[in-house]
Amino acid sequence: MVQKKQNQIESVFMSLAEACAYLNLKPATLYSYNYYRTIPFHRRRGRKVYYKKVDLDNFILNNTSLVKSSLQIESEAISNIIAGK
Repeated sequence: MVQKKQNQIESVFMSLAEACAYLNLKPATLYSYNYYRTIPFHRRRGRKVYYKKVDLDNFILNNTSLVKSSLQIESEAISNIIAGK
């Protein structure tokens, strides 16, 4: 019974390495998101950081502005050239 509950908890939470693989991010990027509170995270027993899969899914869906498409980058570059920046 205790083992089953432990497995359920572990399936809800992801470690830093698992979250990095899931989001396709480097650990330094994920740490900076933690620092600026851009992404929800949890600490259990000390310094280890864990992430809920549901929170990561919501982060992906709600924060598409963090990742720019090549078209967005190109249009910003053209705007900056025109503006003389």
